[in-house]
Amino acid sequence: MTRVIFQVEGMHCEKCVKTIEGHLGQLQGVSAVTASLKNKAVTIDYNPNEVSEDVLRKEIDDLGYDIVA
Repeated sequence: MTRVIFQVEGMHCEKCVKTIEGHLGQLQGVSAVTASLKNKAVTIDYNPNEVSEDVLRKEIDDLGYDIVA
C-alpha cells in the first residue's frame, strides 16, 4: 500500500467530505480515504499496481475540487 496526501481547495462542508470519500473509496485499488475540512487535505491509501496517483488526482479534479501543488 502507498499513502498520498493532497492539499485540496474547494471543500466547504461535510457533504464535500462525504462526496470525496465516497467517490474515491469506490475506486479499484483504494483501501482508505479520509478528507479533512480542517486541514483541507485528502489522505488516500491505495495499491499503485491497481490505480495510479494521476488517476486519483483526475478523480478529485473531476469532482470539482482543486489540488494545490
